[in-house]
Amino acid sequence: QQVTEIIFVLKAVSTLIDSLKKTQPENVDGNTWAQVIALYPTLVECITCSSSEVCSALKEALVPFKDFMQPPASKVQNGES
Repeated sequence: QQVTEIIFVLKAVSTLIDSLKKTQPENVDGNTWAQVIALYPTLVECITCSSSEVCSALKEALVPFKDFMQPPASKVQNGES
């Protein structure tokens, strides 16, 4: 039952991210982006594979990417869209 719940949540996160990508950046609250980006390390922690060495190395490589994630820049420049 827990696996089913996790799959449901992951699908919801994917749907949320797809919706955010389709929405104009200025129409999304910055706090929403911050919360979605903050999920990244937790999602990385869900990675499993048969090799613990590969799994650890993959997590170690992916977690730092969070530092480079940020909400998309607004397309409005100089008062024009």
